[in-house]
Amino acid sequence: MKKIPILPASLVPGNTLRSNMLCVLQAYAKYCAGKAAYLFYLGFMLLSAYALSAQANTELAVPLSIEPDEEGIYEFDDAFLPHFLEYPDFFKKTLLDLKEDLAQAKANGKHGIILYFSTRNCPYCEQLQDVVLGKPDIQNYLLKYFDIIGINALGDLELTDFDGQNITEQEYAKAQKMGFTPAMSFYVSDQQGNPVEALRLRGYYPPYVFRAGLDFVVSGNYQSSRFRQYLTTVKPPPEGDYSLNSNSLFQAPPYLLDRHQHKAAKRPLVVIFEQGRCHACDIFHKSYMNDPVILESLEMMDIVQLDMWADTPLITPDGQKTHARAWAEQLDLFYTPSLLFFDEQGREIFRIDSIFRMHRLQRVLRFVMDKQYLDKEPDIHWQPNTAIEILRSSE
Repeated sequence: MKKIPILPASLVPGNTLRSNMLCVLQAYAKYCAGKAAYLFYLGFMLLSAYALSAQANTELAVPLSIEPDEEGIYEFDDAFLPHFLEYPDFFKKTLLDLKEDLAQAKANGKHGIILYFSTRNCPYCEQLQDVVLGKPDIQNYLLKYFDIIGINALGDLELTDFDGQNITEQEYAKAQKMGFTPAMSFYVSDQQGNPVEALRLRGYYPPYVFRAGLDFVVSGNYQSSRFRQYLTTVKPPPEGDYSLNSNSLFQAPPYLLDRHQHKAAKRPLVVIFEQGRCHACDIFHKSYMNDPVILESLEMMDIVQLDMWADTPLITPDGQKTHARAWAEQLDLFYTPSLLFFDEQGREIFRIDSIFRMHRLQRVLRFVMDKQYLDKEPDIHWQPNTAIEILRSSE
């Protein structure tokens, strides 16, 4: 009788499921030779090892919630804060030499650093800090794998960027197009020690998106896939029969949005990407698509609603013949609802692809309708009397 080989040494509790699966496949190819008994043996040992691993590392695990509908996520006042916002105590206090900060993090056994861009009166930053970063599992994971460094997107402190250039916080935020606060940039090092931006998140997202972002970077998935693709393993696209919220303002198909080859359109365009069974989309329709102030602006635009996962044929504003799912992937959209604004020539002005509330939406619509983008810099600074905010263009 052929002796059954022992389990490979690398297949142990504490390894990732992906690593353990690879060990099983390698052992199967080497030893099994079609023997069903050994395959059963390896499968049993894999399940046992993975169960022990999960039990042993509970305090380090990041629960990748697939439900974004957690209490306090969407309901908050997004008016200009009447007080200055401080960084949490667990943020790293540094001299803002980014290359040195990354090297120190790696020397201390961490995976990398997170650059956190905010402004001191930003309600979305406060919401992120209190609701998302305040969750114990997220905070513990951050402390284990990252140093998180605060950068004031309107600040005048001097920092040294990864290229050794000395510039102010505000200049760096503008150069990196990270003025739409809150925004986070995840940096790790390659094999030669060079900084690599593994992920950037611009805007305020639910905890499940941030948890997935952490795991996306730490697991190394950023090297082989885009975050949109990875997020579908955490929150898969809706299946079965469903319908999107309807509105009489939405244009009917066919969606011929081409504006660059023919005569320019007479009105700006907003494309709203949604998906089925989307709580945030339901809030958008219930709270904003029935608001008189919002509707007054939207009625002066061309409005198209698209299912982010559908194969709906269309022609994009720049003349590409494609379908909704492929266009959303090209635009790297992973959150719904996402609102993309285009001018009469088909140029994208900017987008809102994260959680938004009434004040932010009203200011964006005013910015579009008043054509403020024609004489403003790509990052537009509103002063405190109109709520400090920075809007980024998509250019």
